[in-house]
Amino acid sequence: ADLTKAGKRDAIKKINGDRKLMEEMEPILAKERFAQVIMDVTYDVSGAKEEKFSYVTFGRMLKTKKEAQAHKIMEYVHNRIMEKKYSPGTLDSLKVPNEFQYLSFMNNLVHYRFIENNNTVDEDDQDEINRLYKMDSTNEILRYNKLFCAIKLDSSIGGLDAQAKMQQRIDEMYKTKIDKKYLDGLNIEFQFRLMDVLDTSESPLAQIAVEACIARIKSFYDIKQASWQNAQKLAYVFSRAKDFVYASTILESYVTSENVDENLLFTYISIASHLPEKFYSRTFSNAIALAKVKNEARYCRLFGDPYMTFQVLDNPNIKKEYFSSGCPNAPK
Repeated sequence: ADLTKAGKRDAIKKINGDRKLMEEMEPILAKERFAQVIMDVTYDVSGAKEEKFSYVTFGRMLKTKKEAQAHKIMEYVHNRIMEKKYSPGTLDSLKVPNEFQYLSFMNNLVHYRFIENNNTVDEDDQDEINRLYKMDSTNEILRYNKLFCAIKLDSSIGGLDAQAKMQQRIDEMYKTKIDKKYLDGLNIEFQFRLMDVLDTSESPLAQIAVEACIARIKSFYDIKQASWQNAQKLAYVFSRAKDFVYASTILESYVTSENVDENLLFTYISIASHLPEKFYSRTFSNAIALAKVKNEARYCRLFGDPYMTFQVLDNPNIKKEYFSSGCPNAPK
């Protein structure tokens, strides 16, 4: 009774000072005593455990409607696969419900597999995109992907009616919110496909149609926004049409970097070598010098038939570089 009337501090002091009382009170106090435990939990994601943790966490994010985080995890998994840190099948371990609200995730799975397959689309990709498009035909990204698959895979694209309809659908895409550079890329892919079809045509109008494709590309192509891969493709197309000026102009902005792709660099040299006015330009001289650094054996093969006329040696910088190169055909 005295303890209940005493303050907390005094009660504790009295119990601790009286061993007999402490022993007598212990059965009562033991039932009331508790501890607070604070734990900091850190997941072990070292080594191979990270891969499993990633797709488990992805599932949790979807389940808790944290879709922005789920998209980030999906992109992270894709990047790790490209770095060869995750097994190729990891993306298939990301379980995405087959529901309307998860269309963007299902589309991204196709997109990432396309990249992992060296930017090659196959029939399975097309079937999946067509299936998703049926779920939402108003989705602009799915419409874009559906057109891309058709351009790459549909055998019927060679017919005149099919070509006209495809061009119309592509033109209509420019009214959407999709970035113009992607639509230009889609348009270019279609023109490439048309020219491939026309190459095998025996029609006397085939060359006129090829020229129409080239004119169409020129009408919308933006050199500043294009990728170097598309620039290289276009350069081949225009050089095949003997338009060496435009073909070399497309590539010039890419050949000034030390990180330039080797094939693009040699493509530029080969095309520009048809134009005497290019021989004396600084861009051409720098490209020749960089070619020697990139691949000296290939550089040596540039000079003379069938690749490049010795007329380029009218440029004193190129001549000096070549004469001191040690190439088998270079004058001593």
